[in-house]
Amino acid sequence: KNKGVQPLLDGVVEYLPEPFEKDNYCLDLNDNEAKVKVTSDPNDPLLALAFKLEETQFGQLTYMRIYQGTLKKGQFITNVGTKKKNQGP
Repeated sequence: KNKGVQPLLDGVVEYLPEPFEKDNYCLDLNDNEAKVKVTSDPNDPLLALAFKLEETQFGQLTYMRIYQGTLKKGQFITNVGTKKKNQGP
């Protein structure tokens, strides 16, 4: 069980580009979906994708990929699908 996980992660690190090596863009929903360059700078506003939600005995566990910015304890996060703000851990 889980024997292929570490070689897969090693392959991701070895063969896929670093975020700053390739230009990435997102769409600004407040500006008629204008293209905005993603900077990968930890000091810029948070841009993340929650791709898996799991209920555990300790509460909800959320798996995220952070594209730029930093997630801080107690920070409010906006769900772009519902336009609701949720407070982070």
